[in-house]
Amino acid sequence: MYRTIPILMLLFVTACNRPAISPGHAFSLRLGSETPVNGMVEKELMDAGHTIFVAQQDIVSAKDVSEVEMIKDSETGRPLIAISVDRRTGDRLHSITTGNVGKLCVILIDNKAVTALPINAPLGPRLVIEGDFSGREVTEVISLFTGY
Repeated sequence: MYRTIPILMLLFVTACNRPAISPGHAFSLRLGSETPVNGMVEKELMDAGHTIFVAQQDIVSAKDVSEVEMIKDSETGRPLIAISVDRRTGDRLHSITTGNVGKLCVILIDNKAVTALPINAPLGPRLVIEGDFSGREVTEVISLFTGY
């Protein structure tokens, strides 16, 4: 059975007054590396001031997402983003991340590297994204997938 893995990620940095992401933007997850790897392309990591190397093939894209919803952390009550993918994508995600624990998973929006996170354990068909989000920010992320 897969487990839900909390992933710490900050898609929005409110202190920087970065504009909210609007509907119709492309989302994807790809493998990444801090050092050059054959077959990966170099990308500027948004708001980080350095580059990373990103696989050219998506592990997950917006078309693979079957559901996105706001949930609440049971201990703190903070809003979280739950992303569910179809079973085939969940199996592929699990297989790829099982072989890449300790490496990076890069979040891309419009083919721009937003953040890179270590893969701490194999991922499956349900991802929970946690961060210092307001309810409005969670709603804006959800709109990436739903279009409204």
